[in-house]
Amino acid sequence: MHTTSLRSLLLLGAACARPGHLGPVPLSVVPAQGTGTAVTPVEITGVGFDAEVKTDYGDGSGSAVQAVFAARLLPWDGSHAAALSSVAYTQRRTLPAVVPAGLAPGHYDLEVTDPRGRTGVLPEGFEITSTAADVVVVGLPQSPRVH
Repeated sequence: MHTTSLRSLLLLGAACARPGHLGPVPLSVVPAQGTGTAVTPVEITGVGFDAEVKTDYGDGSGSAVQAVFAARLLPWDGSHAAALSSVAYTQRRTLPAVVPAGLAPGHYDLEVTDPRGRTGVLPEGFEITSTAADVVVVGLPQSPRVH
C-alpha cells in the first residue's frame, strides 16, 4: 500500500507540474542600465521564480521552503561574471538585487539561478553606461569678482 500511495503521489505531482518548465526565465530588469560609479538597486521580473518546497510526509526530515536565488551579470567580452548582492525573493515573485559598482561599460546578459540550481538568462539584460574615469566633474559656477 505504501508503494502505491507513493506512486500515486508522484503521478499527481507530475500531472500538476507546468509543462516544459525548466527553471527561471528572467524577462526584465528595472532599471535596465546604470553607471559603473555606484551600486544600482534593480528589480528582476520573470516567470518560474518559484521557491523550492520540501514536505515532510512523516519521515522526520522536516518541511522547508527554500527561496534563495542568485543573479549575476555576464559580460560580453568573456571576462568574469559579476554577482549581484542582496538578491531576495518577494511575495510578488520578483527579485530585488543590487548591481555592484566598478563594472566596465558595456552590455551584460543577466543570469538568474533558482534554489534548485537551474538557470535562465536574459540576453542584454543590463548595460553599464560609464565608469568613474568617464565622469566629468563640473564645479559650481564661480561668483564674478568685483574689482
